[in-house]
Amino acid sequence: MPVERGWKPDKFIVRHYRRGDLLDGEAFVLVPERDPAAVPAIVSYANATPDEELAGRLRDWLDQLGHSTEDAPPPSVDVRVPGWIATLADAVRSGSMDPEVAMVRLVALVKKGPG
Repeated sequence: MPVERGWKPDKFIVRHYRRGDLLDGEAFVLVPERDPAAVPAIVSYANATPDEELAGRLRDWLDQLGHSTEDAPPPSVDVRVPGWIATLADAVRSGSMDPEVAMVRLVALVKKGPG
């Protein structure tokens, strides 16, 4: 019987560690011991998250497994900023928005705040 490869939504059962309920469709499992693609994904996440404690724990975990986190490229700016800023940047890059208009919109969005 051939082994089916690729993402399978029901491959792992994942439960919330405090509540105990299933995280059906809310979690993606990475296994760096068996999947070489998991290592750069975890490094990228550690570089991108604003949660410094989580980033440190992820890097420590990879170090314990013998994977270097030093050679990983830094995250792109688009990964580290909110989506609406990346959208404005894309519009300026593509030429569909003037940079000054983008800055005015950025200031308006920042003043508005979250929500």
